[in-house]
Amino acid sequence: MKQSQGGGLTVAFAFEPELDLSTKSACTSPVGMRGDRRANSLGNDRDESGTSGFSAPASPLGGVGSRSGGARPKSALSSSLARLTLSRNASGRSSLEIERPALAPARVTQAELAHTIEDAGCPLRSMVVSPDCCALYCGGEDRSIRVWATGNGGAGAGAALLHTLADAHAGWVWVLVTDPSGTMLFSGSGDKTIRIWDLTAPRERTKSSGGAAPNSPGPGGQQGPPSPTRPRPPSRPRLVHTLIGHEESVCSLAVSPDSAFLYSGSDDRTIRVWDISGGLDCPPTLLQTIEAAHTAYVSSLQLSADGRTLFSAGMTGDTRIRMWRACGAATPATLDSPSGGGAGSPIVQGGTPAIGAAPPTMMPLAVMSAHTAGVYTMCLSPDGTLLYSGGEDRSIVVWRVDQAAGTATVARILEGAHERWVRSLRLAADGNTLFSCSADTTIGLWDVSTAGEPEGGAKLLQVLRRHTDRVRCVRISRDGRHLYTGSADRTIRVWLLK
Repeated sequence: MKQSQGGGLTVAFAFEPELDLSTKSACTSPVGMRGDRRANSLGNDRDESGTSGFSAPASPLGGVGSRSGGARPKSALSSSLARLTLSRNASGRSSLEIERPALAPARVTQAELAHTIEDAGCPLRSMVVSPDCCALYCGGEDRSIRVWATGNGGAGAGAALLHTLADAHAGWVWVLVTDPSGTMLFSGSGDKTIRIWDLTAPRERTKSSGGAAPNSPGPGGQQGPPSPTRPRPPSRPRLVHTLIGHEESVCSLAVSPDSAFLYSGSDDRTIRVWDISGGLDCPPTLLQTIEAAHTAYVSSLQLSADGRTLFSAGMTGDTRIRMWRACGAATPATLDSPSGGGAGSPIVQGGTPAIGAAPPTMMPLAVMSAHTAGVYTMCLSPDGTLLYSGGEDRSIVVWRVDQAAGTATVARILEGAHERWVRSLRLAADGNTLFSCSADTTIGLWDVSTAGEPEGGAKLLQVLRRHTDRVRCVRISRDGRHLYTGSADRTIRVWLLK
């Protein structure tokens, strides 16, 4: 930071670090969420006995597959937009500060513990980081949703509990996901419902409605509107809609990139498609129900970055992953719905049906089989060519995906990636580092930069061992700087990525 002073005005200049302009920025964040065991069986998970971590760093594992089409992004950069703050001190002197946020590491190779939330309130089942990195939403076995302030990604300064929505559901909260804009939170529960929460800041009161505006000065004259360096604290989520339709626990959710569709997977073995294009103001409508989408509960849904392809996974004996053409994402044609939406429904680009036509519907593309037990979690590479899956068989499978053709082949299998179930997977924004967490209490960091290549592999870079019970969810902040892990040990750990 360099400062110059003159004419009573102090200006601080923040210079952009040197960047390798030959690399491409890829800031796409995976969307998919994962489910968990049947909500009907509220006892301990079958993997509870697993307490040991990796026995040794894994070497790259061989496999077969096809070479990736096109170059994959090599690095991810967070936003470099400047933040300006104009302030006046006690002597009346003004100060203008220009600040640029820290950049995410060009490639993640290790993680360092930055902060621990010692009492997260209950054994955690789900987490999601807000798109602006200012809030962490958590749900678990006490049926509540908690909102933690993360200081705009500055987890080193700690995390503060802002709001607790006690009894947000009548059952365990299995899954949480936000829409891309961060204005809506979706929660799925053992009470068979999906709830939609308004995350926008409360509207300022007008004089006619009485009371002072939330940002008006207080008695000391200190309160004011949020500034670029002092963002508005996350507001208390407000329940606006409750979706009823599933017959068992809602285990997985995914939102389309344009916030037009919500996909839900359940213990009732169905996938349902909801029209949420009306946002907070219009109640969502059910577009389609895919009966018997899996032979057991739908544990995970993963949507491609363009919203055109959906992957679903099953548990409790269902070892398959299914690929679907997503709702409203096909080219104009007449397609037969697999079930639940009338046959011969015209489907047009972008999800808008022709006048007088039935709503757009999903169609099946492929069935993917490689796991030997239930599949718990999935994540898709930023370029959409690789899918990673993990589950009860303790392995991670790397799939080579051709979304246009609707096909997938096994690129390689990382057998024994963990000593117990693989519970959650996430990729760094550049697609080169994979994070896996497990019922064996550990988190693994993997170099997967060549995982899709015939002569490539996956290398274990680091094992994180601070949790004392099953690690059920792993999430990455959109700026790529922090990793969040939630566990049955009632803690949330925040890791700085390097």
